[in-house]
Parts: sequence; C-alpha cells; structure tokens
Amino acid sequence: MTVRHHLFQREPQRERIGHEAETKNAMEPFEFIVFNDGYNINTKFNLHAEQASGPGIDTECARLGIEHHRVPWTLFDVESTSDPSWRTYIGLQYALDMFAKPYPGYVVLMDSDMFWSAPFSVKEYLKGHAWAAIPQTRSAGNNTITYVYNGILLFNMMMFPYKAELNFKLDGYDPGGYTRRYLSKHPDAYPRWIPHVMSQTIRTDQEIINLNLSMRFDAFLKKELSLSDGALYSEVIFEGRQLYHYRSGSNWNMKPPSYHKERFRLLSEFLTQYLTDKRYT
Repeated sequence: MTVRHHLFQREPQRERIGHEAETKNAMEPFEFIVFNDGYNINTKFNLHAEQASGPGIDTECARLGIEHHRVPWTLFDVESTSDPSWRTYIGLQYALDMFAKPYPGYVVLMDSDMFWSAPFSVKEYLKGHAWAAIPQTRSAGNNTITYVYNGILLFNMMMFPYKAELNFKLDGYDPGGYTRRYLSKHPDAYPRWIPHVMSQTIRTDQEIINLNLSMRFDAFLKKELSLSDGALYSEVIFEGRQLYHYRSGSNWNMKPPSYHKERFRLLSEFLTQYLTDKRYT
C-alpha cells in the first residue's frame, strides 16, 4: 500500500504523475491512496476545489480511479492550517493511525512531492527490517539528536513493533521530532536508515554527473540547477537514486509562483518522457 499525504497548495496533476510513476516502477502489486489535507479551517472549504490550474485533488483522483480521503477538518485549528509543519504532522499521523498501522503488509508513506524515477522493490529493501526511513539530525545544546524524517517511510507492518507509540509530533522540532523518544525507548526498533543526496549540496553540473543517473535525469537536474540559487534544491533518495524529491511543494520557503511553475514544468516534462518511453535510459 502506498499512501501520499500533505497536499496543501499542491498541483492536483501531481497525483496523476505520482500514480503513473508508481505503476511503472513498483516491483510488487500495490494500492495507491491519497490523503487530501487541503482545508481552510475558517470556511471548511477545500482549497483545491476551484484551482485555476486544473481540477481539484478530489476530482482528479476520482477521474483516475484513485482511492482518496479527506483528513477530517475537525483535526485542524487556525495555527495548524497556516503552519505547513503542523499540517504535515496532522495529515501524516491520521494516515498512519487510521490506515497504515492496521494494514497487514508492506506500507509506503510518502510526501506528495516525491516521485519514483526507477524500479524499486519495497519487499526486497525491507528484507530483515521492520521499517526504513531517513534520519534527521538537529543540535540540542552540546548534543545532537536524531529523529525520523517524515517524508518517506517504508514499513513491514507484520514485523513493526510498538505501533501505538509511533508518533510524528513536532515536539519542538520538525514533524517527526517526537520519534526520538520512540527510538530512545526502543533501541531494538531502529529503522534501516535510507541514504539520500541532501538538498543544497549539489552545486555544479559535474556533481550531478557524479551521481551516475541516466542521461535524461542528468539533463533535467542541470536545468533545475540553473533555476536555483547556486545549489540544487531537490533531493534524490536511496542507494540507487530511485526516488526524486521536489521539495517545498507547499512553498514553505516562500518562492514566487513563477519559480515553482517553471520547476514543475521541467519535472512534468522529464517524468512524462520517462513514463511514456520504453527505451528510457
């Protein structure tokens, strides 16, 4: 089961591309589920319902036959509506508690601005592990704390221990900050840590080439780098670079609309070519 969450201010067509990328690259059968957290607490109005850029997320998912759910508006307040970190936590925790934890199999929880760009087997990756995630670190005085990044989570729920205790509250940090308490209490339950090329660490075309990606992926990232402030804002994830993370799809970094419009145009062009070309290399 693949669950995509945190859709606030996202383009509805991203769910179409995300579903198509999953269909092409998943090496096991899967269910694809979307959680829409696009509410304005003051009007209880779905922010995506009348987007000029295209149909709302609910409409787009219904058209494609994708299972989709609204995160109940009663879980939000004014603070959580205006704060992307709180929105992320609420939507993710709802999906985790209501759907992922009870599921008797493999589950992928992923942010909705992540896209598979190469074949991937969740079952093989989790062989011998109950879950996998990216570590997040922050300074705390003279110490460094480690917690679980919320953007991509792989689970074998048949093995995953202490399910009821896993909570992605901020706890003074980002969404997932509270997971440091889970890890501290259960040292036997550490995930397999997923490697990734962090945002803003790639600064030259040669560094992109050194990632050993496909020629088209190289070309796309070079174009994206030319839009950035001296460093690539997106990320590539896993040892084989199978997952692309657009990053800041909700525009928490307050870029002008034209910036995201052009970035998403380049991404859509790249993924569309990849998804429709059987000879892709």
